[in-house]
Amino acid sequence: MSNRVMTKNSLPPKLLFFLGVTAFLLHPALHVAQQAEGSASLKSFVGTWKGTCADGAEFLVLKLSQSGNEIAGTVSIANMNGANGRCAAVIDPPTEEHAMKIHDVQLREKSLAFKGAGQTAFEMSVVGDDEATLKFLGTPVENNPWKLKRTK
Repeated sequence: MSNRVMTKNSLPPKLLFFLGVTAFLLHPALHVAQQAEGSASLKSFVGTWKGTCADGAEFLVLKLSQSGNEIAGTVSIANMNGANGRCAAVIDPPTEEHAMKIHDVQLREKSLAFKGAGQTAFEMSVVGDDEATLKFLGTPVENNPWKLKRTK
């Protein structure tokens, strides 16, 4: 036996190859695990969400359902009064017949982005058990998100 001392520069080539292949194979798995930890799951957004106005009336109903990796649903918003995107009083409550089907749904880190009729765009974030915020992009609500509660 030789008294050869191994340093980081003298690892056997087979061991170096094995370590390199192992690191290469584990890297995608680690990346997916990190993504899963930092991202919300679609399931956390599923349900019927409602917003309540300052006058106690319902001003928004958002219904989201999941089928596989897809989210579908509708959003219905009342005619209301209020400054800076806040609801002070409901004039006409949200209705099923005026609900917009959502489309272009995308899970983005911890939020769910989607569009309604035309180019109306929304971004939803779950902030607690059965609590969420909804930004109506391109409006004052983008800076003052609506608070929603899951009812189902």
